[in-house]
Amino acid sequence: MDGLAIAASLREVRSAVEGGLVRSVHQPTKSTLVLHVYAGGNRRILLSPRNATIHLTQLSLPNPAKPSPFVMLLRRHLRGGRIVSARQRGWDRVVTFEVERKDGRTTRTYRLVAELTGVRGNLYLLEDGTVLGSTHRDRKNRPGRVYASLRPQDKIEPSKVSAEELAEILCSRNPLHGLTCTIDGIGRATAEDLLRGL
Repeated sequence: MDGLAIAASLREVRSAVEGGLVRSVHQPTKSTLVLHVYAGGNRRILLSPRNATIHLTQLSLPNPAKPSPFVMLLRRHLRGGRIVSARQRGWDRVVTFEVERKDGRTTRTYRLVAELTGVRGNLYLLEDGTVLGSTHRDRKNRPGRVYASLRPQDKIEPSKVSAEELAEILCSRNPLHGLTCTIDGIGRATAEDLLRGL
């Protein structure tokens, strides 16, 4: 999924789970996480950073008999928490779930950050901006360090692309490259679909 596809999928996820309670967390495969949420009914959010995917699912996926340390960490901090928001950073492939959870009289706020970037994708659990853990080891984002987010790409927001700029891209020697490297949120598959329709 590119940034545009993630935005479309997240719109559905957000309306289904914001305000809902995290009931459990499962990890069917090393690169796939499922959040079980109750929001007027049972919902499942599938997150797969290395497949660049986020969406609701009705599938009941098998789970390992022994949960990973990261899943145990997520269960400890997120279970019983309320999903306050699910947001995408601009048109980037980065989605953040903000979860508030009561700890006695204190309300703690956690962020589950999904970098849905494909081969190097990762999931991080943060508290006060500090990394508590991740699905895959990351030297720059080790537990205990302040989370270093992916650098935003210097591209034009889709709604701000002028007709002249678009015409220039489409008339260039490599319009596929032009679309993916110039306009934010557009990946190769979307660019190919757009060019096929011309």
